Amino acid sequence: KFTFLTTYGDPFYIGLNGLELYDWKGDKLPTTADNTEAIPRSINALPDVKNDPRTLDKLFDGVNDTYNDMHMWMCPYIPGQANTLYIWYDEPVALGMVKFWNYAKTPSRGVEEFEISVDDNLIFKGFLRQTPGAMVNKASTPAVDMAQAILFTNDENMFQREKKHVFSFNEEDQHVQFINKRQEKIHTTSSRARAPLTAKRPKTSHHR
Repeated sequence: KFTFLTTYGDPFYIGLNGLELYDWKGDKLPTTADNTEAIPRSINALPDVKNDPRTLDKLFDGVNDTYNDMHMWMCPYIPGQANTLYIWYDEPVALGMVKFWNYAKTPSRGVEEFEISVDDNLIFKGFLRQTPGAMVNKASTPAVDMAQAILFTNDENMFQREKKHVFSFNEEDQHVQFINKRQEKIHTTSSRARAPLTAKRPKTSHHR
């Protein structure tokens, strides 16, 4: 289970470009819309949105280093409430690595803090790197290497292959919160204002 806790500031939407799972040998595990589920499943969960292409299957279509949102997954987001993604297999697997590509079209909608759980046991909690913004807001903008790897193996070959994709916050990236009478007032990276799923939210369009 992947639990996506915060965005990089957007209070209405959250998304990813891509996600891949690998076993302990470095082989990619089969991950499709057939063995995954998300809550909410996609932006089409909103009552006023229909046929938006940013659906769950785009998370696994293999086109990840892109600014073309025809290959992205996006969901409604409510600050303070987590979005969840489930991936299951019929037989036990040994997880060696999870590889993420954060949402690129609007970087503030990318996942910031998240958790990974296996069989209801928390195995990782951390942060994704924010994707660099496009120079122009067009699907044809040249993409950069956006991958980020979370390693659960001591395999040297996998480490050497993916070490450039391993990211961690340094001292300059630490979060600061201001508390007044036990009420959080300011969060440096993510808005905490609550809004129901059906609340008025800005429209979001996709590239055609």
